[in-house]
Amino acid sequence: MTKKDIFNKLIVLFLKVGSMGIKFMFFSILLPKEMAVSDYGAISLLITTITFFIFIIGFDFYNYAHRDFINDDKKSIVLKLFNQFLFNFLIFILIIPLFYGAMKYNDLPFIKICLILLFTEYFGQELYRLLIVFSKPILGNIILFFRSSFWIIALIFFHYYSKIDFSIFNILIYWILGNSLLFLITIIYSLRYKHLKINNLKIDYLWIKNGIRISIPFLLSTIALKTIELSDRYVIKYFYTNEEVGVYSFYSNVSNSLNVFISTSVVIMMYPKILKSFKNNEIKKSKTLIKTYKREMILFLFLFCVLIIMFINPLINWVGKEEYSQELSTFWILLLASILFNLSLIPHVILYALSKDRKIIIPVIWAAVVNLVSNIIFVPYFGILGAGISTFLSFLIILSLKYYSVKKIDF
Repeated sequence: MTKKDIFNKLIVLFLKVGSMGIKFMFFSILLPKEMAVSDYGAISLLITTITFFIFIIGFDFYNYAHRDFINDDKKSIVLKLFNQFLFNFLIFILIIPLFYGAMKYNDLPFIKICLILLFTEYFGQELYRLLIVFSKPILGNIILFFRSSFWIIALIFFHYYSKIDFSIFNILIYWILGNSLLFLITIIYSLRYKHLKINNLKIDYLWIKNGIRISIPFLLSTIALKTIELSDRYVIKYFYTNEEVGVYSFYSNVSNSLNVFISTSVVIMMYPKILKSFKNNEIKKSKTLIKTYKREMILFLFLFCVLIIMFINPLINWVGKEEYSQELSTFWILLLASILFNLSLIPHVILYALSKDRKIIIPVIWAAVVNLVSNIIFVPYFGILGAGISTFLSFLIILSLKYYSVKKIDF
């Protein structure tokens, strides 16, 4: 590996960790301190709704499109990207009534503004994926940093120097301005692209149809996983109020920081090496890498759990709201759930490398069903602790079934 390669990897890591870190600090630490608990619950539910609908708009179509055009000439790639955007934009139009209904049902504000945010967030996500698949990780992560963090830095600056408050409206406006600027720059750049000629663009119905067929299993898996991650907030809102949603979201965001930490310190470092060794049929090397991956996963999980146990009470004291200290048992359950989720990534990478897609998808679907049913049963009786128990059970099912599948393969 050359010095340039090492330098580029460090830049990518810095941008990725920086963008994730700033977003986490803002939404999970600063906002709970600055906002009323009920307002924090409202914006958490609002972001949950937008996140869920982003995946519906995307339809996981990129899994088909990116693998299909990766080796095409530039003219063909442009044509297929046009068809992908056309398909996803049609989905966006079709889900507007559903999005409006979900927002209204949960008494969430600024629906029209959120609709713009929904589209621009989807666009930014797809742009990042494209740049990664075309081996432009530095530019992709600059865009990720800009989309995730630049507007947050601007809002914090104006909050402290111009006394702009952290209201839901201001957060949404700054977020949209950051995304819209990125969208505008991308459109201007694309119009200068010599392979983009309006006369050459046409709708390829067969290509879109094949994409829908191939993407549906991936979409089901994604929706199932997002159901596990996000549905608990809706169930809490149904039985209780935004205040309980706010407390639960705070605990969930802090415990999910474990996932961010493991992703940046272990997963993104080891995944490419493991997949490459499987692809090259290097069995001995694959087993060695899996052992290293497992060892590093357990070590970093232990280290981060020690840190989070040390800092959770000082963090709650710093936030200074009694509501966040009254349901601490829920946090411990969610932290255990996050540990189980990250442990499930060990058998997951083996199944993924061996193209055992069904063995990956089916456990998530079963876990999502259990999650929905257990949330409906537990939340009315145990409050937000019931939602934490449901999440724990879901990730326990995923870990158990994936581990069983790997043992059955006898890798």
